[in-house]
Amino acid sequence: MAGISTEKQPPLPVTFRASNRKDQAIISFILRSCRYSPKPLARIFSVACRGFQVVGCYSLRDNQKSLLIDSIAVHHGYQRRQIGTQIVGNILEDAFFYGFKTVDLYIHERNLAGQLFFRACGFTATPNIVRNAYKEDSAFHMTLSLESLSEGQDLHTMLHSHAFG
Repeated sequence: MAGISTEKQPPLPVTFRASNRKDQAIISFILRSCRYSPKPLARIFSVACRGFQVVGCYSLRDNQKSLLIDSIAVHHGYQRRQIGTQIVGNILEDAFFYGFKTVDLYIHERNLAGQLFFRACGFTATPNIVRNAYKEDSAFHMTLSLESLSEGQDLHTMLHSHAFG
């Protein structure tokens, strides 16, 4: 039976870099395959790479009080290989380095897999719901506090315990 496997594959390590104009087509493809309405030229993306191949992307925004994950996507052929978890880890490292206390995101109310993924990474849902965020559908607000890291908790330990523990 054809379909997406729910079985976890061995992790694939990736490297991160800022995107460039040559990446715009693959970023658009990855976003579309993850059901985003891509506007890659309107945002600055970072990309996750296996060698020279872009396998994931994300964009962030300084939301004054927190770092906002604007979008995050992994190429469908590389999903369930812990690339998304590595992307979140990279985002959290950057957030901590630049002094953000929280990382926030808004996620489509129908995106249960995404909600579960971010929950496994340590994010918690808040009571804030944005009505009609996606045409007629709403979005849930999720947040992760980095405060515990300032008390000596290691970022990799925190992410590993949430995502794999």
